Amino acid sequence: PFEMRSKSIMARNRFLLLTIVYAALVTVMLLVSLHVHSYVMLACAPCEPCQECGETKVAAAAAAACEAAVGVCDPQWKPPVSLAVTTVQRDIPAELASAFSMNGVVSIKQDLITRDFLQTVDYFSLDETQKAKHMVSIRLKTNHGVDDVNLYTALDLYPIRDRNVAVMGHAIEPFNEMVCLEFGGNCSVIRMNHVVYEDQKVESLVHSYTLDEYWGMAESERPRFDAVISTASLERDGLGRYGDALNPNGDIETMLRLRQCILKPGGLLYLSVETGSDKLYWNSHRTYGVERLPRLLDGWDWVNAFPVPSRSALATLVAYPVLVLQSPSH
Repeated sequence: PFEMRSKSIMARNRFLLLTIVYAALVTVMLLVSLHVHSYVMLACAPCEPCQECGETKVAAAAAAACEAAVGVCDPQWKPPVSLAVTTVQRDIPAELASAFSMNGVVSIKQDLITRDFLQTVDYFSLDETQKAKHMVSIRLKTNHGVDDVNLYTALDLYPIRDRNVAVMGHAIEPFNEMVCLEFGGNCSVIRMNHVVYEDQKVESLVHSYTLDEYWGMAESERPRFDAVISTASLERDGLGRYGDALNPNGDIETMLRLRQCILKPGGLLYLSVETGSDKLYWNSHRTYGVERLPRLLDGWDWVNAFPVPSRSALATLVAYPVLVLQSPSH
């Protein structure tokens, strides 16, 4: 009987030990899941990408993000997470730090830029416009980081002639407008600042909106476009560099509004952002790697990329590739 009791006690102890180990493993897996999805909620574009979050049962966080995106095309829509600023923010506010880093997934370095803050007018002289026009006409590369030859290639293969095209994003030169005109597009510009061209011919050909003007229009009156060109710009959205509100998801929400509000169904986006690794250079720009890049592209139909051989290789390519993406036609 003593031997039987001993075996019974040992069996019970083994069972208790296995139960404790199992409970510990479940706890660890739950914590990992919460960690991952706490930044998925912050980083994936509501609403369509968050359907995937819902399928993985992060229902509460995903539903909140999706609910916040309802009416994203409405003039009164506000980002669910943002902080208005009146001065250059030399450091990320503590309450937004984990969201900007995606809970430590994105490394943060400082690259403070103050010269762009609260400018109200982008003025392009006759010389600047003529120089950009000449460079485009002979297919030269500019000096702003993007490999413009890839943009030319993309526009050769997916033409914009006679299409209504919006050039979007911050710019220090009128290059993309000249690209649009050279390739035969009907060109509009949507930027944070009011745009003025000294070249009166260009002024007459390019219809200019500030962001406030564009989003201030009733949804039924706001123009939608066949194509959008945005290069070396979107990665700056939400960093406060230009006086815009601090928004950890500013880039992803811009992609959402591009897809749902600005492009027509089936419209094309010619996009260039810096890829290679997940980093944030505060307050200059972001770079996109294996974590944030899929969230940026979520909800879009992949068309092509230059010079990327495949979509899977994109996140590890240290470059400014030009992506051709399509807004779903349904």
